Amino acid sequence: MSAEEVPAGRPSYIEQKPATVWNISASNEEGGIMLIRYFKGDPSHHVIAVRNGKTIREGVGASFFYLPHTTNLIVVPVSSRDAQFVIQESTSDYQDVTVQGSLTYRITEPSKAAKALDFTFDPASGEYKSNDLEKLQVRIVNALQSRARPTLRQLSLEESLRIASQLSSELTENLRADGALSELGIHVESVYVVRITATPEMKKALEADFRESLNRRADQAIYARRAAAVEEERKLREAELDTDIQVENRRESLVESESKNKLRVAEADAEADKLRLSPYLETAPSTLAMVAFRDWAATNPNIGQLNLTPEVLTAVSNWIGHSQTQSEKRAE
Repeated sequence: MSAEEVPAGRPSYIEQKPATVWNISASNEEGGIMLIRYFKGDPSHHVIAVRNGKTIREGVGASFFYLPHTTNLIVVPVSSRDAQFVIQESTSDYQDVTVQGSLTYRITEPSKAAKALDFTFDPASGEYKSNDLEKLQVRIVNALQSRARPTLRQLSLEESLRIASQLSSELTENLRADGALSELGIHVESVYVVRITATPEMKKALEADFRESLNRRADQAIYARRAAAVEEERKLREAELDTDIQVENRRESLVESESKNKLRVAEADAEADKLRLSPYLETAPSTLAMVAFRDWAATNPNIGQLNLTPEVLTAVSNWIGHSQTQSEKRAE
């Protein structure tokens, strides 16, 4: 369709652009052609249309027709955005540490941000005319570094390497209260400190020191186990010695008791023999010999024949005579 065939004030054609921008050409009453564009904003952006220094349209995801030669479009992102950071600071013992992490921020007041930074959008190319959006991230990271510096400079190297979680919370609270960021309409949602590391040389030194401390702990554990084993062995030997002493004491008591019992038994047997033999003390030796032969014959019933040799008779006669002499002496 040609431009001459379209009535005045009607669009002659519509050409769609990548950034949801359409070019519309229309003819006026004088037969001239003017270019009108249609802009369809994204829900994650706050769009401000400015003409002659005045805001004519504004809103999140705003859509409208505009004249490209007289209108500037300011597009401010209002969704959450992430920014990576790597900063270096010194500790209280003058050691450098590297803090690495990311932060999430959002522009909650796009009017303030648009006044402080250039968010002018070029619909033809679909890009910003300046790099102020990148500068905004740099400002936030600089603010983060200025807030992290006092905390790190109060800590030693070893202490700073262990405060990643604590530092994340502190930086989040401090950046939310930062006046410079508030003037830009920035709200920091969260800060995540992923790691805090020392320089490679100091890291090697710390690793060597830590390995040495681990070796010392291992040696101390070995010595402690050995000392405990020696102590347990000593206790065991003492227990065994105490047991042996108790056993010997009991054995001594047992031997003493057995000796006393045997002595008592011997005394009882002797007394019994004395009582049993006392009737024979007044008996004549010849009679005793006859009684002995009688008892001997009674205990040996199977004796068929008894032969007494002269030697036996002589021995018996001598014994009888000796016994009689002893009896007479006792009688005197």
